[in-house]
Amino acid sequence: MEGFLIGDSNHTVLIVGAGGGQELVTFSNNSLWSYVAVDSSEEMLKLAKSRTKNIADRICFHHSEWDMFSTEKQFDGATCLLVLHFIKGLENKRKFLLNIAKHLKPGAPLLLAAIQGEQVSEFFEMQMAGWRNYMISNGISPEEFAEFAATIGQGTEVNSDEEWKELLYDCGFTNVSCYFGSFLIRGFICTRDKAQAT
Repeated sequence: MEGFLIGDSNHTVLIVGAGGGQELVTFSNNSLWSYVAVDSSEEMLKLAKSRTKNIADRICFHHSEWDMFSTEKQFDGATCLLVLHFIKGLENKRKFLLNIAKHLKPGAPLLLAAIQGEQVSEFFEMQMAGWRNYMISNGISPEEFAEFAATIGQGTEVNSDEEWKELLYDCGFTNVSCYFGSFLIRGFICTRDKAQAT
């Protein structure tokens, strides 16, 4: 994000699915930035507020489902991390992303991360096995991992990299590229298409 929002400008960043406030904590050293943080969980927003008291004057929190959120303001950048795999159906994901695009200035960056992959593939199974070994070696019990693994495809819906890229382009984003990968989590960065935004 800092690579896009450079200079001595007062940027405003939209945090979609603010959760416990990790993005706000990470960005907190940027003293010229302000934030609008949206989340559907009041409890998670309380946690985010408790973690960001030092920059409270620069954050506006909204307790809202994302599809109900609307403002005339357009933002200089946005994040949506580990949210979209909880939304089922490509059409619902499309509506979700279109609402983000609507709230971004032309050329503004979006940082996105989600669990991705093709569940019926051998590669998916290999990644899950590697993820299991990693999590168990870091203190997660086999039973806890089994519960987590069972939610993939039930409580969550995963899509392939190709589907995500096509969806982002369809929703008015461009310059889509992968900036992060860890097991089945992929991070993409893209920008609001200047041509479609005008």
